[in-house]
Amino acid sequence: MLLAKIEKDWKGKWQVARAEDLMQDLINRKLVVTMEEHEVTKKELAETKKELVRVEEAHDKSISILMARLEKVEQRWMPVQN
Repeated sequence: MLLAKIEKDWKGKWQVARAEDLMQDLINRKLVVTMEEHEVTKKELAETKKELVRVEEAHDKSISILMARLEKVEQRWMPVQN
């Protein structure tokens, strides 16, 4: 009977320990997945920032071109002042 109680206690403790190990394993896996998702998000953010810079540069260039054209038109159509 004592042996049965020891065996039961040991199995109970082993099951608890095993459950704790499994839970920790799941937590670690979730952490790894979360970190991988974080890295993907960081890469996507970096790509978005680069695209934003390209769009801003193109916008600035377009405005510069339009301003230069406007100046040419103004020079052409403004009466010459002496």
